[in-house]
Amino acid sequence: MIIEKQISEEKAQKLRKTLSLLTERQKEIIYLKYYQHLDHGQIAELMNIGRQSVYNLLHETIHKLRSLWHSEFVTH
Repeated sequence: MIIEKQISEEKAQKLRKTLSLLTERQKEIIYLKYYQHLDHGQIAELMNIGRQSVYNLLHETIHKLRSLWHSEFVTH
């Protein structure tokens, strides 16, 4: 149980580090989508961008997160 807690804490720390590498706009879209649970239309309105731009930015951000996450675990 202690080991599981330590592993969980390490993953949380790596996630915070990975998120810190995103641009402010990328952090904003992740926050709005996954923490505020807004739909693409609401995000577009709040960020003052088109709906297609929301899809594009979200896709780009998730791709970057996956890449950073993978490289963080492979190299450490």
